[in-house]
Amino acid sequence: MVVETIGSLSGKYRGWYMDKNGKQKWFTGTRSKSKTQEMARQFEDQHRLARLGLDSPELHAERRRKMHFADAKGEYLAWGEAQGGQRQGPWSAMHAYNRRIHLSWWEVALALDTMADLEGILPEVEAILRKLKENLANKTLNNYAEALRAFCDWSVTREYLRNNPLKGLKRFEESPLSQRRAMTINEIHKLLEHCAPHRRLLYEIALTTGLRANELRSLTVSDLDTQENGLRLRKEWTKNRKESFQPLTEILVKCLSKSVQLGEPIDAYTKYSIWSPKAILPNPLLYVPAHPARGFHIDLKAAGIPKENEEGKLDFHALRNTFITLAIESGASYKDVQTLARHSNPQMTFNTYARSRPEGLANAVENISQSIES
Repeated sequence: MVVETIGSLSGKYRGWYMDKNGKQKWFTGTRSKSKTQEMARQFEDQHRLARLGLDSPELHAERRRKMHFADAKGEYLAWGEAQGGQRQGPWSAMHAYNRRIHLSWWEVALALDTMADLEGILPEVEAILRKLKENLANKTLNNYAEALRAFCDWSVTREYLRNNPLKGLKRFEESPLSQRRAMTINEIHKLLEHCAPHRRLLYEIALTTGLRANELRSLTVSDLDTQENGLRLRKEWTKNRKESFQPLTEILVKCLSKSVQLGEPIDAYTKYSIWSPKAILPNPLLYVPAHPARGFHIDLKAAGIPKENEEGKLDFHALRNTFITLAIESGASYKDVQTLARHSNPQMTFNTYARSRPEGLANAVENISQSIES
C-alpha cells in the first residue's frame, strides 16, 4: 500500500487503497511509512464498508466534521507530547505549553465549536493577524499562525478536515533589520555588576555556555553534573535534538549547586514569573524570565551599556554571539568552537554568530607587520 517517497525535500510517502468501486486510489501520506500504511488501511476499510452498504466515506467525513474542536485539540496535544517532535520524539515542555496556549487563544478568537468551523477561515485568520501586527513582532505572529496551521495539517491526516484551510497563509518577514553584536569584556563586567541579583547567575551561565533561552529554561537540577563539572543537555529540548555535554567552570558548578540548595530558582519563579505554575518545570536549575530580553534591556540601562551602536544591537540572544566570539578569541580550534556552539556546520558558527572586533583586526595586522619586518 506504500510505494515511495515524494521527492527528497518533503520526504512524504505515497500510498494507495482500493475504493468502493474496486479502483486503485492514490494519496499523499506522512513522512512515516508505518503511519501512511495505517492511513491506507483505514481508507480501504471505510470503502469496504461502503461496498457492503454499511457506511460511506462521505458519511464518515461528515461525522468527523461534527467533532468538537476541543476534543480534537486535546487529541492533538496528547499526540504532540508523546511523539510530535523531531524523529517521532515528544515536544519540549515549552513547545507543548506554547501550542496549548496558542490553540486555546484561536479557539476563542475564531469561536471554534466543531471542526467544521475551521473550513474557509483563511480570510478571517489573515485579518486577525493583521490586527495583531499593531502590537506584536512578526516572529510572534508566525508562532501564533504556525500553531493553528500545524493543527490543521494534523487534522487532515486524521481525516478531521478534508484539506488544510490555511494552506495559502503566508509567513511574515522575520529578517532582522540589524545584526547582533558581541559584548566586550568590560561590558560583561558592568552588566554582572549592575544587573538584578536574580538574573546574574542566568547571564553567567548564558555567557559561558551559549545556551539559548528555551534551553536554559529547560534545565533541571538533574542536568547538573557535579562530578564532570558541566551540564547534560537532553535531546528532548536542545534545538539540534542531540544529547551533549557542556563544560562549566568548577566555580559556576558550585554557584549553581548553592543556588539550588537555597531554593533560589523556585523563589524567583514565585516572585517574578508571569506563567502559571503548570508551565514551570519541577526542580528548575535556573530562573529564566518569560521574556528574558525585557529584563536584559533593563539591566543594560542600569549598567550604562548602549543597546545599539555601529557594530549592532544587544539582546538576550546576543549572549550566544558573545560566547562564540569569546571562544574564538580564546584561541580554541575551529572544530572546538563549532562543537561548543552545537552547530551542524561551521558556516553557521563563523558566518552567523561569530563577530570580528576592531581591536582584533588591528592586532592581526600588527602581528603580520611584525612577522614581515622580522
